[in-house]
Amino acid sequence: MRREWPDIELVSQARIDTSSGVLLLGKEYKAKIVLQLGEVSPDDLGLELLLTEKSTSDVPDGPKSGGELAIKGVFPYKLENFDAGRATYVCNLIPEETGTYLMASRLYAYNKLMPHRQDFELVKWL
Repeated sequence: MRREWPDIELVSQARIDTSSGVLLLGKEYKAKIVLQLGEVSPDDLGLELLLTEKSTSDVPDGPKSGGELAIKGVFPYKLENFDAGRATYVCNLIPEETGTYLMASRLYAYNKLMPHRQDFELVKWL
């Protein structure tokens, strides 16, 4: 996996449309990522969408200031298609809370025999 990891390439990415600035409760959103995997099997990868929110610190009679990012939700991508080393993943998201979020997709090496995902340092932010 370490040998092949640098060769995994992002071919295309259709992000969730957040042009309105917020995610609406109950509305379905869809993200899609296409990766060229080379010799890596899709079974050896995990891909997920993270929703984060900036915490705010309220000071009486003072301005609100941006704080640290807090993960509000993690949503897995599902393999939709795999052909000739090219994998298409889709994530369908229906928010359970409204709000303004920052989003990122994370690709990581996966093996069901690892007790903790953090045991393998291979991660790509897409």
